[in-house]
Amino acid sequence: MVDFIIGLAVTLNSEYLGIQYLLLCADPKSVGFYKKLGFQKISNMEAIPRELWNQPCVPMSIKLFKG
Repeated sequence: MVDFIIGLAVTLNSEYLGIQYLLLCADPKSVGFYKKLGFQKISNMEAIPRELWNQPCVPMSIKLFKG
């Protein structure tokens, strides 16, 4: 599913939008999984708004295009 979303973002970027990064709020137990896909932890914890349901999350991002 993650590969599908990344592919969709790349397609949308090339056809309609200017998407450079994908952000996600990872469950702490899944950080290793996302790192294997190329995501990195975001050091600025204010990058993702905190709600009650995502307080323990680990903000992560992936840059879609190098450069």
